[in-house]
This record gives sequence, structure tokens and C-alpha cells, in this order.
Amino acid sequence: MPGDIIFQAITKRFPGVLANDSISLTIRAKTVHAIVGENGAGKSTLMNILCGLLRPDSGEILIDHQYKSFNSPRDAVKAGIGMVHQEFMLARDLTVLDNLILGYEPGSYGLIKREEARKKLQKLSTAYGLSVPLDCKIGEIPVSFQQQVEILKVLYRGAEIIIFDEPTAVLTPQETRGLFTAIRELIEQNKTVIFISHKLKEVIAIADRISILRNGRVSGELPVEEATEQKLAELMVGRKNFLQAVPPVIKEERAPLLEIVNLRVTDQAKIVRINDLSFSIQAGEILGVAGVAGNGQSELVAAIIGWGVIDSGRILLNRIDITTSSVRQRRLKGMRYIPQDRSMIGSCLSAAVWENLIMGYEFKAPLARRGLLNFTEINNFSKKLIGRFKIKVASQDMPVQNLSGGNLQKTVIARELAENSTVLLAEDPTRGVDIAAAEFIHSQILQEAGKGSAVLLISQDLDELLSLSNRIIVLYDGRIIGESIAGEMTKEAIGLLMGGRCNGKDGVDK
Repeated sequence: MPGDIIFQAITKRFPGVLANDSISLTIRAKTVHAIVGENGAGKSTLMNILCGLLRPDSGEILIDHQYKSFNSPRDAVKAGIGMVHQEFMLARDLTVLDNLILGYEPGSYGLIKREEARKKLQKLSTAYGLSVPLDCKIGEIPVSFQQQVEILKVLYRGAEIIIFDEPTAVLTPQETRGLFTAIRELIEQNKTVIFISHKLKEVIAIADRISILRNGRVSGELPVEEATEQKLAELMVGRKNFLQAVPPVIKEERAPLLEIVNLRVTDQAKIVRINDLSFSIQAGEILGVAGVAGNGQSELVAAIIGWGVIDSGRILLNRIDITTSSVRQRRLKGMRYIPQDRSMIGSCLSAAVWENLIMGYEFKAPLARRGLLNFTEINNFSKKLIGRFKIKVASQDMPVQNLSGGNLQKTVIARELAENSTVLLAEDPTRGVDIAAAEFIHSQILQEAGKGSAVLLISQDLDELLSLSNRIIVLYDGRIIGESIAGEMTKEAIGLLMGGRCNGKDGVDK
């Protein structure tokens, strides 16, 4: 059983970036140790070194007073270390079961004993309150379920030291409570948990001790008893005052910019995912959508963006029927989309920052003329967005896969808000970003609504929904189970509706 983890003067450099600057800290065995800090503070880099994905330029790691050096993640796994990554390490075309056992398949003579693996995984799922469809492909399940797959994968490999990198970023409050129950169970079984998060309230709720990183260095460390959200935020960011998001005031009724009329969507198995759904959003309004993952949010987004197949119903953009319009046609009419998955959907990881910033604009003047790119205008366009959205980047020529999660998120948002939108779909827009970045992203969404855009905000973060939305609807089983204007619905009431409870009764009472 691994003992204390000691980092001694860990330093790691990337081109133009000093990610870890002589970091030294100790993580006690059989505790929950939280590490917080702004995006780019060095948290994920330090953890990637611990789990064998990266090697430090200098410094040492001791586990149970023994020096450790990992050349690969497999070396770290052998040492009892597992990491649940912020950006999931999953193969979208493989089933959940195959992802879980990949590289650690039980069997002999080239034959995989899948039933043996299935029984072990089902036992682990029951023990830790996880529920994943083992026979579905990863690309077919919601992001919150993919998060559970990552957790189960680490447990399957027998980790004693478990690193959670932004584990609650796409979880509902109920799912977060379930995760915390699982984490406490891990501690009861003498495991060690390292918890990385930007949600300071959750850090205080689960951690025993908290370390704060800033600009690649340890800027503070304290027991949870001495921690407050304000104190942690100050140590992270270096300032005291944070703006409170306030949704724009709708003084008079305006024409709807987005209308969903009797929408019905079924999946490949002919299961109804969107059930006769209707709503509208007027100019300058932010409509929040709450709901447990799998209740139609993904299908609703796909239908509005133009990816999904609609069985019946209509979608109107500024009174024009776009039900059969292509994705490009919708974007030309001013539709913009901030996706939940910034890596697989929101960006091309191998492409440069500037290439990601011009996607969707590359055929338009002034960035292009007669089918040829105008690199002078592209350079100016990229620099302007990098400055406006405060993207920390060594060079706009570097691949976006080298950016921190928060800066990648800012890159996606910068592209989508480069021009005024008619309708903006924002799906978990602050997933995995720090308090300062979230504040900035919220301000940009509010500005977009203030300019007259209709905003559809789909978020697992109920605080985000409550602080930004003019109205909130709750989806359950593909239809609206509850609706309220801002200030008239509490988190508790939303939580009950998300679970299918209406008017204090089980089920949907209309």
C-alpha cells in the first residue's frame, strides 16, 4: 500500500512556457488532497508527471520514501497510480467494456475473457455507485457517463493513488454527491485521492488539505478547516473582487429568434429522445436548460445545430424555417455553438491556434479572397481574438493540444463569438475552467445577449444556470417538466424536477 507522496523541486518546461517551477509539496497517504489554481497554473502538468505521461526536466518524486521514475503510464499503474483525466482518454468507436479493459484484458492464449471482466466491472460499479452501459459505444453515451467510465477504468486497474482532474465538471449535483460518496469509500479502503478542481465549494466539501498553485509555483497550502472560497480565490488569482453575473433585463416582449415547434427525435433504436418539445427564445434572452444527462439535451443540440435527424417538428431561426438547412447555412444565418466537448467537437487538436480561430470564417472576406487565404488579415484576426479573450499562448502557430484546458475553452469561445450571433448555443461553457476564466466567459455570454442574441444555455452547473438565465426549463425524458423565470426556482426545486418529481410526487404530473 503506497505511503506519502513527496514532490521535490519538480520543474517542467514546454516551448515558451514554464509549467512547473520547482514545485515541492507533500500529499499524505489515505487523505483527500486538493490542488487548485488558475488554468495554466501547472496542476495537470504536475499530475501528468506523477502518472507517467510526462517526465520532469528536473526534480524527484518519492512514494513511501522511495524515489520513483516513470517512463510510461504503465509504470505508474504498476506503482498503484491512476488518473481520471479532465480530457477523457477513451476510444469513441469501442464499447464501454472494451475501453475499460483496453491494455489489461483478462484471458490467455490470445482469448479475452469478457464475461470475467464484465462480472468484475459490475461488482466495482455496485460498490462505488457507478452506472455505465457496458455494451454501448463511448461515442453514443453522454459526457457524464464517459466520466464514470474513466473512474471505473482506474478502479479496474487496481489504483491505490487516484488522481481526479476536474471530475465534477459535467456532473449534476446528484451525481457529484454520488462521486463524493465513492471518494470517501476509497479513503475508507486506505486509498489516497488527489482532487483537482476549480469548484471551490466542492474542494472545501471533500478535501482534507488544499494546495494552491499559481504561475507554476505553490502559492499557499492549508488544512480545509482554515479554507474559505474567498481565501482560496485570492490565493489562486491574486485579487479579492469578483463580479457577480446578472442576466440582462428584458423590459418588453420581443420577437422570438429561435423557435422549437413540436420537435420529436428518436434514436437508432427507435427510442424517443425528444418528445413533442416546444419553446422559444426572444432577442436578448438567456434560456437555461437543466436536466440529468440522457434526458434529451444532446439530441436537442444536434437538432438545432443541424447534426441530428428529426422525426417531426420545426426549427425556426429569426422566423425562417431552418429544419432542413445544413450546418453551414445555419452558421451563415448567425447560429453559433460552444460545445460541451471542446477537444473532440470544438477543436482540431493537431491544428494551430490560428487555424482553430478561423474555422467557419475561412471562406469569407477579409480572411479569404477568391478562394485564397489572406494571411495578413488572418494574423490580425487571430491576434485580436487572442487579446480580447485573454488566451495564454506562446505562439498562435502552436497546436491547440498544447494549451491548458481553460485556454482551449477560451479559443473555442473566441471563435464562436468573433462575430455577433443571432442565436448562441452554449453547452457547459465553463466546464473545467478556473474562477477568473469562468467570470470572463460569463461576461462574454451576457454581452452577447446584451447585443440582442438569443442564448440557449445548457449546463450541468446549476449555479451557472441560476446566475445567467432569464428563464429556466427542466428537461425530463425528452420533454419540459418544469419552467420558471429567474429568481423563482431554487437549486433544490430544480434538482427534484431533474429527478422526475413534479408537485411533490414521483413522475411527471401535467
